[in-house]
Amino acid sequence: MTIDKNKTIVQAFYQKALNDRDADAARSSIGTTYHQHNPLIGDGLEGLHKYQEWISAHYPKSHNEVLRVFAEGDYVILHVHRKRTPEARGDAIVDIFRLENGKIVEHWDVIQPVPKTSANPNTMF
Repeated sequence: MTIDKNKTIVQAFYQKALNDRDADAARSSIGTTYHQHNPLIGDGLEGLHKYQEWISAHYPKSHNEVLRVFAEGDYVILHVHRKRTPEARGDAIVDIFRLENGKIVEHWDVIQPVPKTSANPNTMF
């Protein structure tokens, strides 16, 4: 797989799984194993389904905007602004995906709330 193809696979998965919350559509992007390193989400498609159900029940207007995409080899990294409600400041997220043979097989994330104030004039994005 090429780096550009891996980026396309991850971005399509992210849109389907996180914004559309369509695990069945996202199924084509996930490998036979999908290891989740976020301790609040279970492994595999079942873990993804449960997370999507939770988000839909608690934050039906949640939306993630991918701002940057980086890739090297079988890894794709997304820099994301997540807003669980339209008026929220949201969270800055770095998602890391590992692919094998064009399928996502592993995911890590780091999440930081966007604060009201900052010690510098820069944004988190």
